[in-house]
Amino acid sequence: MRELLIQTGKVLFIAVAATYMIRRFVLYVTLVSSNSMIPTLAPNKRVLTYRIHGFNKIHRGDIIVFHSQEIGKTLIKRVIGLPGDSIKMHKSGDVIVNGKKLDEPYVKYPGGPAGNYQVPLDEYFVLGDNRAQSNDSRHWKNKTILRKYILGITKQGSAKFNKVK
Repeated sequence: MRELLIQTGKVLFIAVAATYMIRRFVLYVTLVSSNSMIPTLAPNKRVLTYRIHGFNKIHRGDIIVFHSQEIGKTLIKRVIGLPGDSIKMHKSGDVIVNGKKLDEPYVKYPGGPAGNYQVPLDEYFVLGDNRAQSNDSRHWKNKTILRKYILGITKQGSAKFNKVK
């Protein structure tokens, strides 16, 4: 009986340690707290988030989870501008990246202010898919987010087809 308790304790310890390591260094669950990513991600949906490390590359179209210094909350948005990019937003909803129109079939609710933005090195320009109701880079005092504040990437709804035409 004592041997069984020791074995059970070892198994439980390994399971708890493995769960901790996975959540700390690999992936965790994020709750979508607003409607800014509709129709891609619905409010109150839970999504798997893969943690970012220094060697991970962030691509245009990735949906990232990050800590917003400006709002003081964790947010989920889509990466539109990469370091060094020039972004032009039209009132019509069209997004121009480095002089070429971005293909965004996931945007069903365009809107928001027009403007021109330059993305500094090691920073990213992000937008919600529900442009008409998203509090994102277009509205913030600091228009971009530093890479160091990016916590992870969710693969649910990420658009690898998000190409510049």
